[in-house]
Amino acid sequence: MSGRRVAAITRRLLQQFRRDRRTLALLFGAPLVILGLLDDLRPLPWPFRLGVQTVVAVAAVIWCEPLPSEWVVPLATLWLVALINAYNMLSEQSPFGGYKQ
Repeated sequence: MSGRRVAAITRRLLQQFRRDRRTLALLFGAPLVILGLLDDLRPLPWPFRLGVQTVVAVAAVIWCEPLPSEWVVPLATLWLVALINAYNMLSEQSPFGGYKQ
């Protein structure tokens, strides 16, 4: 397959992702789901988890263009990473007493 053909297919897929919110949610949610499954099977080091979460958050923020200003990217990235970690922390809590099992 030639480079131009790959670029055309990639461009067409990206245009489809921009139109379809479900596909977009899968694009950004799949790495986080896989990360969570791997972390449940075998505890992963926190720098690796934080790195994957940050990359997904930056990609999601940049994807939502046009951005109002330059400071939105780091602030929104920090907010998304904080929400991902808060959900991860709460999902490990026991519903009985709030202690980790």
